[in-house]
Amino acid sequence: MNNREKRELIFKIYSDNFQSIVDNTKLKETYDKDYGYYCPLCTEHFTKKELHDKTLTLEHNPPKSLGGKGTILTCKKCNSKSGHSIDVELSNALKTLDAYSFKPNSEFKTKFTNEHTGDKGVNANIKVDNDGKFIINVDSKNNNPKISKRFFDSAKHTYHNPIFATDLKNIGWQKEISFSFPKPEPLNENILKISLLKIAYLKAFEKLGYIFLFSKNMQIVRKQLDNPEKEIIKSPFWFKYDFPDDKLGVNIITKPRELRAFLIIFDLETSSDKYRFAIILPGLGEDDDKIYDIFPNRTTGEGFLNCELNNYINFHYDIKKPEETFKLVRYWDEIIEKME
Repeated sequence: MNNREKRELIFKIYSDNFQSIVDNTKLKETYDKDYGYYCPLCTEHFTKKELHDKTLTLEHNPPKSLGGKGTILTCKKCNSKSGHSIDVELSNALKTLDAYSFKPNSEFKTKFTNEHTGDKGVNANIKVDNDGKFIINVDSKNNNPKISKRFFDSAKHTYHNPIFATDLKNIGWQKEISFSFPKPEPLNENILKISLLKIAYLKAFEKLGYIFLFSKNMQIVRKQLDNPEKEIIKSPFWFKYDFPDDKLGVNIITKPRELRAFLIIFDLETSSDKYRFAIILPGLGEDDDKIYDIFPNRTTGEGFLNCELNNYINFHYDIKKPEETFKLVRYWDEIIEKME
């Protein structure tokens, strides 16, 4: 399936989902548009015409650089805005974490300094291959020739007599250069948190559709995503817990009662490692958006140890079937009744 066909299929699935809600609720009084697609980030309405002129674009969620695939649509404006201000920051942060941990298949640019180069140093590239071997490159074209020469001239020459060598690779004359390089720049932790929240929110929309998107409890999430520089949602809004693979996706926290919410669990993959995250999103019930006031004060240590999860949604809810549109609402109501 090419990108055009994929975009048309996604448009139809979610437009049918929207139409099913409109036909069976009073939502038409608020969302008075015809059949079409609402961008999950800005909630603007788009028709099939705007799909064809590429105003609606494939959104890679998570970012493509972290293993994401084009599975939903967002408008061109939102895709571009979040891609530059949020997604790139997250990708760079994880790759930097890999690199400064010297994980296989990681690579980063830095600056080497020693007593012969002064503060200016020389630009260098450090790569760790699949076997953990370090490959260091100092390109003379990207450095001041005089400083680069002083750097290489600072090498100490030592001779390893083959009679006493235990490693045949290290015999004869060897060069040794001493240098240091700086720690990475501090990460913008606030932007990183917002990027994780965005991934969780879009994954929930992908799975649940407009029943999720039109919930008033999601307004606070969209407000935070639209204002990444502000702390609208209190931190933390994630669990520090090593969840098993069968919990990947959209889950419901059923116990304790006051922590009832969606829990979105997903992986981000770099070329060196895999990172698993679990992000809290408000439930569908009255006042469930208060979870962001309650959660930070209720979690200590591993956080999840006193909670129970239900992953019914991952196995029993299919956004492609319009007849199942309200299945989630009914199920959520049943959960509330059992927990009251």
